[in-house]
Amino acid sequence: MGRAAILLPRLLRSGGQRGHPSLTAITGNHVMLRDAATGLFVTLVHLRRGSVRVVGGDRLRLGESIGACGDSGSSTQPHVHLQVTDTADMTTTRGLPVLHLDYQEWPSGGGDSVDVTTGVPAERPVVGGAPPRPPLPGA
Repeated sequence: MGRAAILLPRLLRSGGQRGHPSLTAITGNHVMLRDAATGLFVTLVHLRRGSVRVVGGDRLRLGESIGACGDSGSSTQPHVHLQVTDTADMTTTRGLPVLHLDYQEWPSGGGDSVDVTTGVPAERPVVGGAPPRPPLPGA
């Protein structure tokens, strides 16, 4: 049975709640959000020490800053690991695909980046934000 991709802004727009800290040796500073509408969980991992701006029970709005990119936990360089799962129990959870908007993808074997408007990244690529697009006429 296939799993549908999830549009992340919908998860954040509905107002998540931070979960409990667990597996901190691996995840480092992290935040777990629960989507009240779907019951799914979004976890952001390896956040910079001292940068987390939310506490358990906070309601979040789209665009609200949660924390900063870092290298806490089991990490060799600054990055943010994002994962959407079906439960908060990291020992039994299943990861779900995430629909990304406006990003660049570099193939895992190297090569030039590709600008992607909407998609689910392939296995093991490097993914980053796309360059800003000029505003639409009249916007």
